[in-house]
Amino acid sequence: MSSNIPEYADVQSLDSFPKVLAYNARNWPKEVAMREKEFGIWQEFTWQDYNDRVKWMALGMRALGLGQGDVVGIIGENRPEWVWAEIAAHALRGMSVGLYQDSLHEEVAYLITYSGARILIAEDESRIAMFVEKGLLAAGYSASVFATGPAALDAGRSGDFDLVLLDVGLPGMDGFEVLRRLR
Repeated sequence: MSSNIPEYADVQSLDSFPKVLAYNARNWPKEVAMREKEFGIWQEFTWQDYNDRVKWMALGMRALGLGQGDVVGIIGENRPEWVWAEIAAHALRGMSVGLYQDSLHEEVAYLITYSGARILIAEDESRIAMFVEKGLLAAGYSASVFATGPAALDAGRSGDFDLVLLDVGLPGMDGFEVLRRLR
């Protein structure tokens, strides 16, 4: 480590997670920031990887109209994508609300409605999409589900949605790529 770089971020000037992430990516881009075990194999994400994914998500969220004070709902397991989505929302001065995948659909509908979530990001499981769709329908919303990334991209470009539910593991084009292209 360079002698000019403090070992820890100065929390007086770096007073948010997006600022700390940018600082770490700038100073330790190739160092491992997080690991996740997937299919028995550890996947590593460097500070630069982490920062890039947050940036791509934030740009996609901004393209979908997310701004200061807006809310992003996140549903899924405890995974890196959850953290990336939260920090992306915070980078835009938005807020995030966590929704557990084992919540009742009435609870999910209530939290989405009460929080005013503009974007909902869900983990790659078809049952979660179905679950959220049922919750939205129960709350009186109309819902459209797209099974592939290209279909979701076309729908997102139409601008006819108040809320976008985006699966980060869509076939044909993952949710990150959809967000990147929407920006």
